[in-house]
Amino acid sequence: MTKNSKDKGINILYTDKYPFAGGEYYAVYFEDLDRIQVELVAP
Repeated sequence: MTKNSKDKGINILYTDKYPFAGGEYYAVYFEDLDRIQVELVAP
């Protein structure tokens, strides 16, 4: 996800913690084109 997102100009946040959100979840945090922070979480 990170490689393709950089190609599309999406800024991934907290890359030092990606992809772990803690516990049993995976998460990625990024900014959309309007610089709104988005969190995507999956089990």
